[in-house]
Amino acid sequence: MTISKQIIELVKLKLVNSMSKVDIAKELQISLRTVQSIASGSRVLGCVQKVRKRMAKSNSIIKRAVKVLEKADTRVSASKIGNLLTDTISPTSIRRRLHSLGYRYKNVASKIVLSAAQKMTRCKIVKNWICEKIDMDLVVYSDECKFTLDGNDCTKTWVKNIRNRRRKRPFRGGSVMVWGCIDRDGLILLRKLDGTLTTAKYCAFLKDDVLPVLEDKFCRFWFQQDNARPHVSKSAKVFFAQNGVQLLEWPAYSPDLSPIEKVWSIIKENLYNGQQFSTKEDLWNKIEEISRNLHVQYPTLFKDLYRKQYENMCDILYNHGEFILK
Repeated sequence: MTISKQIIELVKLKLVNSMSKVDIAKELQISLRTVQSIASGSRVLGCVQKVRKRMAKSNSIIKRAVKVLEKADTRVSASKIGNLLTDTISPTSIRRRLHSLGYRYKNVASKIVLSAAQKMTRCKIVKNWICEKIDMDLVVYSDECKFTLDGNDCTKTWVKNIRNRRRKRPFRGGSVMVWGCIDRDGLILLRKLDGTLTTAKYCAFLKDDVLPVLEDKFCRFWFQQDNARPHVSKSAKVFFAQNGVQLLEWPAYSPDLSPIEKVWSIIKENLYNGQQFSTKEDLWNKIEEISRNLHVQYPTLFKDLYRKQYENMCDILYNHGEFILK
């Protein structure tokens, strides 16, 4: 903080009257270091303001360097920022300044790079949805997701004792593959998949466990699935035709259009909140528990996701099929 002339004069006066520096600091409610610096004559009025101006100038320079790196579509690091600066600032100081400016050092978000033909296909399919007047609220979205016992590799925490380490097993100790589907009202059907998913397994649990539930709830619905081989094989197409299931035409490489991707990410956030699992059964039980509590924790989650689906379709057309960053 800036020390006023009045405080400086009071400190000097009390020093002349042989008052101790500790008593002066207590009486004037300032730090002992401030009293010592005034006594030694090193503190001058406005020195803190000069430091702040110098820091503000360097902060603006660092911000400009970050924008240059972002515009070049490259990774932003303290060393790269230092190479762009004319002033000599240590990487530690740059990281501290970035943190004070609100930047956080996180993993780079991945982005799917689409070809011109894939972008055109995405636009064409979205236009077909609009032309056919498909009610997106009647779409049931499905997908598979893999959950590992040890969780994400990027899990971080603050530790005081070096012995408090996170266990890491070979190949993360095993995993559970989960198939799921959601609808606008918050219906979540999860099925644990054992072994490799084949067309026979896929059609079997759809016929026995999934379609009866959906047919009881909906008079008419659209079923969405990605273009994985077990989903689009000839046998699968025959199965859906025989059971009268209307399939929603789906563009390749389009997780940004599927609301269930957001549900997976929320489940993982709650699942891997500093926790690891010993067995696959424990992991599966926790996944089921979290999915049952999603309605309580996020009351409007599914309605918001479906409502945003129309915005995503508009964004796809506006950006000429480009991948939507969320």
